[in-house]
Amino acid sequence: MWELNRVPHAFEKLKILDMSDSQDLTTIPDFTKLPCLETLNLKGCESLEEVHISIESFFQMYTQFGHPIQICSTKFPDWISQSSENESMSLKENIESNEYYPTMSLNLPPNVSHNYLGMILCIRSSKSFTSYSVEKTTSDFIWRGEFESDGYKSLMVIVPRSTFCVEDGDDKIILKANRRSKVYGIHLLYKTEEYDSTAVNED
Repeated sequence: MWELNRVPHAFEKLKILDMSDSQDLTTIPDFTKLPCLETLNLKGCESLEEVHISIESFFQMYTQFGHPIQICSTKFPDWISQSSENESMSLKENIESNEYYPTMSLNLPPNVSHNYLGMILCIRSSKSFTSYSVEKTTSDFIWRGEFESDGYKSLMVIVPRSTFCVEDGDDKIILKANRRSKVYGIHLLYKTEEYDSTAVNED
């Protein structure tokens, strides 16, 4: 596999990187050399043994690049679903089964803006086109995104603070997706994991 530290300067403008079905890929490379990356396809990379460790720091790093990044994979990292076990009692999830708009909401802690970097939206879909949105109950602002892919996928979207900001006093964020999709989780990213928050649908 080519090394990203030897990537030609022309690739620094790369927006889409397809690494699907890379059976020998065992760790997530350092993507700091690809600051314009918007879509990463890891579907079928079954040997990603360290994804549960390396990809979380990758998420935190990319919140600093100032634009959303979509990651398509076969499954979600274990730490996203397991983190809900450490969720404080004040952070409650509210999951609704809506035929047209699968929805998940996450109650926010009082000091949510402290060290907040961004969030990860987790969606499963069997459609080639997936649309989704995230909003706050304290304002009219709605951020929308969409993704095109062939076949069933698990989609993780890194949304940095510069794209969707939360402030102290915001009480809830709501994630919606289109039909034939399943909203799996919302994971908040911080400079430290002291206030780590996640809502996960385990159905």
